[in-house]
Amino acid sequence: MIFKFCYYRFKGFWFESSYKPYVNYKGFRFKPKDRPEYGLHNSFRNFNGNIHSKEEIKNKINSLEIDKNKFFEYFNKELEKFKYLDDLQSDFKMYDFFCLNYKKKRLFHDPFHPTNIFYEELFKKIVKKIDNTIINNLNLFLVKEKTDFSLPILPQIKKILNLDISDKFWVFRRCPKELYIDIYDYYYIALSKKNLDQVIKNNFKL
Repeated sequence: MIFKFCYYRFKGFWFESSYKPYVNYKGFRFKPKDRPEYGLHNSFRNFNGNIHSKEEIKNKINSLEIDKNKFFEYFNKELEKFKYLDDLQSDFKMYDFFCLNYKKKRLFHDPFHPTNIFYEELFKKIVKKIDNTIINNLNLFLVKEKTDFSLPILPQIKKILNLDISDKFWVFRRCPKELYIDIYDYYYIALSKKNLDQVIKNNFKL
């Protein structure tokens, strides 16, 4: 049996986010070299590493203003792209699953990497296509994903979309240590390398 499914990606949660301050530091990766869409919000371009406190980052993020009309125009275009890929290239449709679940489940780490929740659903669809009787006997469980490429979603966008997903996510630091950070820590690190050690000190549970 031969099935096809597309390379699923979705940029809708990261509106006007293409600024990339640096590549990596101590095992944390903040931008692949050829992906401008992996960046922080463009309004942070003028920081240039001149960060004096995490409070400065919090104030900047919390004071961002996003035009709802422009955002929804952008978001709906990204939804159309997702549906186009679904209709054109895949034997397993994921558009309806995405629309039903994106407000309560983190389905993408960043514009180009679906999460294990997304892939679990895709796996179920594949198994069902092979043998519909198997799916009823599957006992799947999701483990916590460890990744160094998750991108946070701005609180303003979460509010506009009524997203009810965690503000924190895993950032993987070369096993076995794990760091669990929020958007403020993420920007605090990404905008100034020297801040990583402080975030690790505050967050690591040894």
